[in-house]
Amino acid sequence: MHLREKSEYRSSVRRAFCLAALVAGATAVAVSAASHVKVASGVFGGVPWTLLAQDNKSGSYCITLRLGGTPTSTCNRLNLSGAGGVSYFGHPGRPGPDYWVGPITSEATRVAITYPDGRRFTVRTISAPPGLAANMSFFVYLTPCRTSRPKRIAGLDAAGRVVASVNIDRGRSPLAC
Repeated sequence: MHLREKSEYRSSVRRAFCLAALVAGATAVAVSAASHVKVASGVFGGVPWTLLAQDNKSGSYCITLRLGGTPTSTCNRLNLSGAGGVSYFGHPGRPGPDYWVGPITSEATRVAITYPDGRRFTVRTISAPPGLAANMSFFVYLTPCRTSRPKRIAGLDAAGRVVASVNIDRGRSPLAC
């Protein structure tokens, strides 16, 4: 092979490799996007949001909250039996809005979020859409910026009984809004 032929050969190999990488990347993105199910969406304070979820038979789940185009995700394992059948992740402080979202046992019809000063806010649970475990529901609580984290998140059944709860360690310093 002459020098020019070698250069052209290397260039065509690079193009083929880049194209293969591009196709593989697009396929990976398509598979990833397909594995998450849209649970709920809306607009809060002019900011669009979407909650996506994924689960498996072992009780593991992943949830993603897209808030104004910025995704935040967490994966964990949820034991849906007993009072521990709730998990959460959240964001207090700047930039707002604050949020607390998570999976919860489907026995809960509402979620009560209690702050250290005694304020309590209640939101309805969202049933799992097709493609997710039927014994799991979700909650989404969006609020303007607050200067504290909740101290407790509790799932309540239709009669108002606590069916799941988690106490939140407030170990960090106060937040600024």
